[in-house]
Amino acid sequence: ADWEDTKEWPKANPSWNVTIKPKDFEVSFREAKQSLSQENSFRRYRLNQWVAQETRFLNMDHWDACSKPPRESLAGKPCWVGLDLATTFDTSAMVAVFMDKNEDGERTYDCLCRFWIPGENAREREIRDRVPYMTWEKEKSNGLTFTEGNVCDYDKIRADINEFGKQYNVKSIFIDRWNANQLSVQLADDGFNIAGFSQGMAAMSAPTKLLENLVSSGRLRHNGNKILTSHAGNVSVRTDPAGNIRPVKPSKNSVQRVDGIVALIMGLAGASTQSGIPSPTPSILVV
Repeated sequence: ADWEDTKEWPKANPSWNVTIKPKDFEVSFREAKQSLSQENSFRRYRLNQWVAQETRFLNMDHWDACSKPPRESLAGKPCWVGLDLATTFDTSAMVAVFMDKNEDGERTYDCLCRFWIPGENAREREIRDRVPYMTWEKEKSNGLTFTEGNVCDYDKIRADINEFGKQYNVKSIFIDRWNANQLSVQLADDGFNIAGFSQGMAAMSAPTKLLENLVSSGRLRHNGNKILTSHAGNVSVRTDPAGNIRPVKPSKNSVQRVDGIVALIMGLAGASTQSGIPSPTPSILVV
C-alpha cells in the first residue's frame, strides 16, 4: 500500500480512532515526510511495512544549503573534535565543531575538517571508491592530506592535530576506542583532553538526530567541504525498536565512505553539551 495514502492507515491499526487518534497520527506523518530516518520508523512501527533496516539519512538539498563559510574567523575559538581513525588502509577523519548563535539566539555550528589517506595507494583508492581524491587533495579547503607509505600514518595525524591545536582552542577530542589506544595516550601526553566515544546506539543516537535537525533547519555550516559532502551523501542510519539511530554505510561491504559524518557526530556530541563527556554518556576511555 502507498504509505502516504491516509485511507490506508486504518488497515494497519485496528484501534484506529479509539486508542489511536488520527490527529496524532498525522503529526507523526508530517515529521516522517521531513526526515528519511523517521520515515523508516513511521512505516515500520505505524504501518507495519517491511522496509530496509538501513535508510539514507540526510536530505542533500538541505545539506547543500548549509555550504556556507563561518561568519567570522574561528582562530582561537573553542571547539570539540571528533576523530574517526582508519584501519590500515582506509580514510581517517577529524571534524572540529564550533558553536555559535544566529540572530534569533538559536545555536548554530561550524565545522572544520581534516582527512588523511595513505599516499601510495591514493590513486588506487580513487578508482575503487569512485571519488576524485587526487583533485580533492589539491583543493586546500577540503583538508585532505596524503600521508607517506601505503598504510595509515598515525604519527602524521598526531603532528597535524598538534598544529591544529595551536590555532584553535580544542576543548576535547572524542575518539572511537577501536584501534586508538596508542594515539589516545600520545595525544593526552600532548595536553589534549581525550574521551573515548562508543559508536553504539546509546552514544550515537542523540547527536545523530541533532545533526539531522541542524541540517534541515540550516543551522550547520560546513563551508562546502567536498569530502564531507560526499560522506553525507553516502551515510545511512540503522534504527532499533526504541527509535534510536546510528550512522552506517549503505551496506556492509560498500566502498562508500562515511567517516567524516561519524567524526562530525562525535564532535557535535561535545559541542552541543559544551563538556568533555558527550550526552548520553558513552564509555569513557581513561588515559
